[in-house]
Amino acid sequence: MKIKIADKKDKSIEVPKALEVSVSPKAIAQVILAMQANQRRSHAHTKTRGEVSGGGRKPWRQKGTGRARAGSNRSPVWVGGGITFGPRNNRNWSQKINKKLNERVLLTLISKKIEDKKVIVLSDKKFSSHKTKDFIQYLSHLPIAEGSTILMVWDDDPKLYLAVRNLPYLKLVNVQNLNCMDVANFDYLVINQNFFNQLISRFGIKK
Repeated sequence: MKIKIADKKDKSIEVPKALEVSVSPKAIAQVILAMQANQRRSHAHTKTRGEVSGGGRKPWRQKGTGRARAGSNRSPVWVGGGITFGPRNNRNWSQKINKKLNERVLLTLISKKIEDKKVIVLSDKKFSSHKTKDFIQYLSHLPIAEGSTILMVWDDDPKLYLAVRNLPYLKLVNVQNLNCMDVANFDYLVINQNFFNQLISRFGIKK
């Protein structure tokens, strides 16, 4: 399989066969759901009877009042008392992800993008302008459907960062930090030739 270099005519790069990996949709869903769980944070938080204010003394004497005995107004049965089994913000939602499965799922998603012609490889030249309008014009010459989201995997180029930071449909990701969620959520993978080779070597694949 070959990928044409978008900004250079009649030039292409060979995709190693080791990159053509396929796993089941169930495995992909398992990894994506685990990653979403790992990003989840607990915000809802209720106080137990030991955390609410008040209740320092017994509300009334134990016997002789005709009322039910009470030891504290912080009891869960009282209005304004503690909550017995309410949500806590220290709940841990994280799940373990098998390292080899995670790698195979990422390779599968990248392979599917290549098969669907949604991996756009560019030459190694750096973007010279820091203006967003110049970058939008640059993107208009690429084989990308209008309005589609784009994932840019690039180096830490300050000019490029300034040019793309206001574009809501575009995300800059370093090659080493590329993950399954990024590839699954974005329509296109736009990467320069040098970093595509780095992406391949990240998985220990030889050209």
